[in-house]
Amino acid sequence: MNIFGKKSALEQLESVRDELAVAFVHHDWERIAELDQVCRNYVEKAALSSTTDKNVLRAILTQLFQLYASIIEACQERRDAARDELVSMRRSTKGAKVYQLYG
Repeated sequence: MNIFGKKSALEQLESVRDELAVAFVHHDWERIAELDQVCRNYVEKAALSSTTDKNVLRAILTQLFQLYASIIEACQERRDAARDELVSMRRSTKGAKVYQLYG
């Protein structure tokens, strides 16, 4: 079932872009993953449609590119924060083990 009803390919793409932006604001990573696949399908559909205004498509794709860049940056920041936390936990665990040995 089409979650966006009987909209044109461009309207569908704009709708999914807007939903991606909302999911990003709420850090809803599962929803972003779901919408990513939907977005890819709509990009292909819009690109192949003979009725698509290519200038409008280009503008929407530019906006999507910027949104995806922000999403990727946020993911990298979260990954780095998780890595730093794991490193800190490992150091704490090693320190606790040394303390138990000699404490």
